[in-house]
Amino acid sequence: GGSVVNAAILLHGRQPLQAVVKRLDEPRIVIQSVDLGKSRTFTRSSELLAASDPADWTTLPRVALQLTGVAPMDPATSLRRRLERLGGGLVLTLHSAVPKGSGLGTSSILGATVLACLERIFSAETDRAELIERTSALEQDMTTRGGWQDQVGGIHGGIKISRTDPGLVQRPRIEMLEPPPGFLDSIRSRTVLLYSGEKRLARDILEKVVGRHLARDPEAVRIVDRLKVGAEAMAASIRSGDHETFAERLGQYWALKRAFDPAASNQRIEELVAPHRRDLAAWELPGAGGGGFVLMLARDEAAAGRICRRIERRPPNPLSRPFPLDIDPQGLRVTVL
Repeated sequence: GGSVVNAAILLHGRQPLQAVVKRLDEPRIVIQSVDLGKSRTFTRSSELLAASDPADWTTLPRVALQLTGVAPMDPATSLRRRLERLGGGLVLTLHSAVPKGSGLGTSSILGATVLACLERIFSAETDRAELIERTSALEQDMTTRGGWQDQVGGIHGGIKISRTDPGLVQRPRIEMLEPPPGFLDSIRSRTVLLYSGEKRLARDILEKVVGRHLARDPEAVRIVDRLKVGAEAMAASIRSGDHETFAERLGQYWALKRAFDPAASNQRIEELVAPHRRDLAAWELPGAGGGGFVLMLARDEAAAGRICRRIERRPPNPLSRPFPLDIDPQGLRVTVL
């Protein structure tokens, strides 16, 4: 089983992942990506059922269409006839304002968003517990190897701790965390979320991590136990508004993640953080690590300002930049236009 503390966030004051589905009179499926500037039209089931490839931008929406029953599971089945029975074709448009390989749970949260969007067009409500499970299935079918924690973090707003029991069936029990007044504002004023410019495929790291655990590597088992204890301690620090323990646990989490898999960091990441170490209380890479975003918790608000000014004067690379963030209290939104 697992224990995870995470939060739904807004970037630049907005939800960064969106999906829109519209009906078509014609029996065809059109998938569009706003941020990639790409579009593809599908008229045959075999096209939608092509092998999953995380490098193929259509893999996520194609698998979502399969899981929601829009796409037939047999490539020999007529897509035209299936869509005619469903009332027509679809245009599915995706938009992501987060760089690929960010470590912010982009794949899982976008997958949950697409599933919720497709399900809403055929039914009245979205069951969030079922959506979490279906998103886990989507990640496995996509071969990206994701777990349940990312979609929990994005579907449910605010900060929470989620727990599961041991076993193949993982159904998270979600407990919202309510910090004292002023705690979140204080943490936010000290936080710098910096895109490193380093892209990575989480699957490669996750396979190593899971492999060590399945092999019952003694050190791996100890680290997992310590991670679960750390999550509970982090939750307690948020409930009580203990800034010092919050920073301490964030640093310990990153140390454990690197101990589990040294590839969670690399020389370029370490060099990116090095100029700011005197101003840092803790830092880590969200998600599997290896690249994406760097989350830095400064010692105080003034230290956070110094870090941002250094980055503005001398960006670590052409792609790196800080992202303003806020806690999203609502999480998944589904709207009928």
